[in-house]
Amino acid sequence: MTSPRSLMTVSTVAERLTAVDYLARDDRRRTELIDGVVVANEPTVLHQRVVGLIHAALLAWTRSAPGRGTVSLPLDVRVDDATVLAPDVLWFAQEIDLGAPRMPELAVEVRSPATWVYVGPKRELYERHGLRELWLADTASRTLLVYRRSGANGGFDVQAELEPREQLASSLLPGFAATVGRADPRAQLATSIRTARTARRPGLERQPRTAARTPSTAETRVTATAPGGRAAPQAGARRRGFETLGP
Repeated sequence: MTSPRSLMTVSTVAERLTAVDYLARDDRRRTELIDGVVVANEPTVLHQRVVGLIHAALLAWTRSAPGRGTVSLPLDVRVDDATVLAPDVLWFAQEIDLGAPRMPELAVEVRSPATWVYVGPKRELYERHGLRELWLADTASRTLLVYRRSGANGGFDVQAELEPREQLASSLLPGFAATVGRADPRAQLATSIRTARTARRPGLERQPRTAARTPSTAETRVTATAPGGRAAPQAGARRRGFETLGP
């Protein structure tokens, strides 16, 4: 069986570059430049699915009303002379320069055990260079870490860890709300399986609440001893309910 680490390999190339030299290279790998070191990343299918779901949610929000900025998949963002980052998803409050994107207002990083070592340094770089809000989607714990700054000055002074059933919202995105678990395709698959199984159960929706039913053997036995010798099943018998599980 292939290990998760081999599915998402991260290698550091033994070379140090400036941001100018890095951006001038012809390298088809997915890479970033962190403090002069080139870091190559090969994402897994799960990683890409989570990225796609988050991007789709933000894209739907931006298109729902005018003046809601621009959302993008990875772009090279020059942070300083030795660092070029490429967040998995970026949101800009204003239109962006097609030639050299600036630091976005919101950056999303989807992480895995293989890239864990770079999460701390990248968070510090984002904080140091003015990013207003950072989302870290943890595919291992299925949680979302949120870092934001409450004012123009200072660092990430607001932090939260959201569980799968919690709602994600942001003051940067008025009206945006999403359940954290919906960004996990594994949770969506489990929900689809539960829904399909419920749909296959016979008679759950076809039986009206007032439908008469044939008394069971146990009920017949009890009513046989009812006063007067007449079979009189009790009305209003308790009906078993079914709970529909949400995602």
